[in-house]
Amino acid sequence: MLLDSIKIKIKFMKPKNICIHKSKRTKNIRMTIKQDLILHIYVPMYYNLKEIERLIALNHNWIEKHTQIIFKQQQKIQELIQQNSGKFLFFGEWIEFEKQYTKKSIKALLVNYLEERVSYFSNLMKLSYSSIKVRYNKKVLGSCSFDNKLSFSLLLFFADISLIDYVVIHELAHIRYKNHSKSFWALVEEFCPDFLHKRRVLHSNAALYNAIYLKYFNFS
Repeated sequence: MLLDSIKIKIKFMKPKNICIHKSKRTKNIRMTIKQDLILHIYVPMYYNLKEIERLIALNHNWIEKHTQIIFKQQQKIQELIQQNSGKFLFFGEWIEFEKQYTKKSIKALLVNYLEERVSYFSNLMKLSYSSIKVRYNKKVLGSCSFDNKLSFSLLLFFADISLIDYVVIHELAHIRYKNHSKSFWALVEEFCPDFLHKRRVLHSNAALYNAIYLKYFNFS
């Protein structure tokens, strides 16, 4: 539930941007701040408003610090988009946006690239997958199901091809290891030695990719 009755003021955040999640399963209190500047607080069912306000007060500095970080990130993203007015990222390169580019067309381009690279790396890694699917997902750039179906986010279209290759290798590695164990990361590193750098770049650019998608392709 979203609250509009919280009395504590947080810089860059309105009271209505505080979302409380109550659950019988919740044992450990947890807080996260999303790119939309909504503070999500996960608490047990018995927590009341006063206890939640006390919790926010105790973590006020942490909340304000991380809210400010995200706020500044959003400002930089908007500045970057304005600097490249009329342009969008085409596999990592800024090019002029034209009407021929639609959600359907960029999805087709990404699917073609992914089919080629998944086939290449699966043979190289000696792993077999069931299928490939592409859809818009702002939370997860790639996933591998228990029956080895690979799913990729449409947002990868805006990423450099070297970053896409890392995601492909990452998801293929999950065919052998359904976890993030040391063995899993060792397999990823074998085929992508600089995976840590690429992970950081993808993480830092994810919000930019989503902003471009929402600007040009959300309604196409």
